[in-house]
Amino acid sequence: MLPPISAELVRLNTTDKVFQRAKDYAEGRVVRDPILRGNMLTAQVDGSDWQPYRVLITFDAHTVTEASCTCPYDWGGWCKHIGAVLLTVLARPGETHISEPIDTLLDDLSGRQLRQLLRDVIAQHPDVLETLDVLLQPPSAR
Repeated sequence: MLPPISAELVRLNTTDKVFQRAKDYAEGRVVRDPILRGNMLTAQVDGSDWQPYRVLITFDAHTVTEASCTCPYDWGGWCKHIGAVLLTVLARPGETHISEPIDTLLDDLSGRQLRQLLRDVIAQHPDVLETLDVLLQPPSAR
């Protein structure tokens, strides 16, 4: 099931200029690999940086509940990359890959398999270790 989105939702969460840029990005087909996993939508968007920006959008039965992007945009509302992902999924839903939710994929793994998966992720993405260091501290130490 695709997320409950509309162009109006994107327009309400962006400035006029950002909305237009998001439309241009969606029409320019710079959104890559949109993947829907349960209530989570991820994609990569080509931008001005040499690496694509990563977008993560979560939603419930009614609307988008959270949206984030790795770009430096910090001027209120959603950035053009988030808007472009949503407009792309809206305009071309057949290009969105539907995959199992992460919880479903992890549920059948044993503790040993989960630990190995985590080691593999850290080996490929060392910055994850910093996040784990924080999350594994007792709540009182955070």
